[in-house]
Amino acid sequence: MEVVFGRADAAETALETPDRAVLREAMARFVDATRMKALAVNYEGRFDEAAAGLREAARRLEELAGDDPEIKAHAVKPLQEVQEVSQQMAALERKRRSKAASYGSSGKDFVGRSKRQP
Repeated sequence: MEVVFGRADAAETALETPDRAVLREAMARFVDATRMKALAVNYEGRFDEAAAGLREAARRLEELAGDDPEIKAHAVKPLQEVQEVSQQMAALERKRRSKAASYGSSGKDFVGRSKRQP
């Protein structure tokens, strides 16, 4: 038996309907990765850059959300943290948020268990 893989062109790819479950998970991980980066930039004292990164992430998520309410909810999350990362954050609070974002971006819950369903 021989298996041959072909490459789909952009027109074929555009016709496919995206898997919403995959998009939702990707967006959740994107939000967590963006939060981790904003917290790292906040740690370095670049508060305006941290806030701008969160605003840009929210804008991109809103574009990708379409009519999916769950993805739209993810788009709001970065905006909720703009005020906090725009100023000096307490070290323990920054560490707590960074750890939570790290677990989320790797597909785990806050105690480190996989979020995948068996």
